[in-house]
Amino acid sequence: NQETLDFESEEFGAYGVIGSYLPTIGSLLASIALTGFLAYVIGQAVLGRKVGIGETWDGTKRRLPALAGAVLLTVIGAVGVTAAVLAVPIALAVSQGFNGLTVMLLVLAVLALISAYLFLWTRTAFVTSVIVLEGRGAVNAFARSWRLTSGTPFWRILGIRFLTSILVSTVAQVIVFPIALSGIFGIIALGGESQIFMWQAVLGGVSGLISAVITTPFSAGVDALLTVDQRIRREGLDVQLIHTAQHGGPAPWPSAARDH
Repeated sequence: NQETLDFESEEFGAYGVIGSYLPTIGSLLASIALTGFLAYVIGQAVLGRKVGIGETWDGTKRRLPALAGAVLLTVIGAVGVTAAVLAVPIALAVSQGFNGLTVMLLVLAVLALISAYLFLWTRTAFVTSVIVLEGRGAVNAFARSWRLTSGTPFWRILGIRFLTSILVSTVAQVIVFPIALSGIFGIIALGGESQIFMWQAVLGGVSGLISAVITTPFSAGVDALLTVDQRIRREGLDVQLIHTAQHGGPAPWPSAARDH
């Protein structure tokens, strides 16, 4: 009967919402590990070494808790900044209604929030690479990244990361959009219109997972290379790399193969 159909539709909708979050959680966990893996691989490549999957895992597995902690701190910081910037304009809009003043304050607050996000996004660009390559904890890695991105290099790092984000997002959308569109047409063709919300949610989650798989390696690789480049520019890392290559001196970061 109709009540049964409504109940099943709601149940499928609930499952769809849950299903949409599962790929997102999986994507987040995979991204944490993948960024660490890429940082380790590129760090060893700079030393002229090729590494396999086993060594990469050995070199990064002890750093995964610190990487997860850095992600958690980033989320907490983003929520805190958002609340600090938007709290007053939203409170005024709620108490006084939407008028010229409150709308203007909201627009200015949103612009300030975007600027704050870009600033913090750039100043914390090297956190992952520092955690993996230098073996630092999450808090210490934020401080280290903050020092490396200070001064005029900030604008170069911001520009490179921003262009990289546009490029990988465009490529990901070109690949993901046909997959999602084909999935929707497939659902309609198979007569699943009654559960289309559930399938849309699931397709959205799977598309997000595919997008992360495409974008994360490239973005993480760029960040790792930027970290090495900035250390060369600011700390003379190239001299140590040359000494390591020619005279067998100590490497700037450890190798899992040498730890065994």
